[in-house]
Amino acid sequence: MFLRPTLRREAQSTSALEGTFAPLEQVLASDATEISGRSKELQEVLNYVEAATLAYDAIGEGRPLNVGLLETVHSILVRGTDADTDQAGKIRESQVAIGSPTGAIEDARFVPMPAGVALNVAVQDLTRWVNDSGAARDPIVAAAMAHYQFETLHPFTDGNGRIGRLMVVLQFMTDRLVTEPLISVSPWFEARRTTYQEHLAEVSATGDWDLWITFFAEGVAASADDVAQRVTRMLAVQAQYVQILQEAGARGVIRDIVDALIGDQVINVSMMSDRFGRTPQAVSPALQRLVELGILSGPYATTVVSTLRTTSFSLSPLLQGVSLHEMRPFVVTLRRIRRLSDLATHWRQPVSEPIPAGNPTETSDDRGRLHQCVESAPRRSSAPSGG
Repeated sequence: MFLRPTLRREAQSTSALEGTFAPLEQVLASDATEISGRSKELQEVLNYVEAATLAYDAIGEGRPLNVGLLETVHSILVRGTDADTDQAGKIRESQVAIGSPTGAIEDARFVPMPAGVALNVAVQDLTRWVNDSGAARDPIVAAAMAHYQFETLHPFTDGNGRIGRLMVVLQFMTDRLVTEPLISVSPWFEARRTTYQEHLAEVSATGDWDLWITFFAEGVAASADDVAQRVTRMLAVQAQYVQILQEAGARGVIRDIVDALIGDQVINVSMMSDRFGRTPQAVSPALQRLVELGILSGPYATTVVSTLRTTSFSLSPLLQGVSLHEMRPFVVTLRRIRRLSDLATHWRQPVSEPIPAGNPTETSDDRGRLHQCVESAPRRSSAPSGG
């Protein structure tokens, strides 16, 4: 499944934005790694994978993006970390300060609104607005505004940046821009961390949405284009690898393993045995054959099966980023991703300018649509924001 590596890439990048770094190679290989061998940072990144998966499933099943879901996501995200306190999984009950070198509120770069009834109501208002997918609003502008508002409210003691970026994808699903959460926005924002934070703060300081929405839309468009390119590559090489396996006379579990490789780019015999309910004696020669065919690379032990069960293999460079599994659903997904890219690309110009004459995709005044979205949104906080 293509979602697995995409989600792990998003988890690695969104965590790095908040100062928690685990190499992407370790994140992709996590299922082949003993839990005892995982670093604290890697486990925190994997917490995000679990939390995001739960949220994606909930929205996919038609459940609303509400405060209860966000609180559940938060409790999973901070599990086993320093933020796993009595406030885990709850809207914060204490004041927080962001970017204070001394820890004092007066030295903070950003002080969110105090805890209490007003904060709880503000978060509820935001989630109700996000769920109003039938409202007459531009979905890209709405997602940009909701992300800003969530980061400004800073409703949890920790993890607000990660949850706020997760909400971008959840909102796209709620607005039916995408049905599969393959879009990954954090790598683009991570590469522009300072600009990302400055644009968020600028909205609060000046009330001018133009630069933030344009920047946000550029990131969404670039992220959607990246996903579209990956899916296009995946489709283009499908026939090639099927042919390799056919010419090799490959049958049985070896075909199942190849189909699974896009989701688990580092595997071992134990993983594949458990996945397909086959014995290690059946799986190990299949892995050896895939190494010989150049589809897998990495160490291979020819000794007893018990030794091989802990030996990991990875996709050869030729197969990296390419799926052989469930291709047809991704054709529909690709169309939706390209539509998302088209919508976001439109907003890469300043929103205060009307659409240039002759643009076949839009005839209305963008500023009017922006004002419509702003008027329907929850009240904007006046405090400088941070991601």
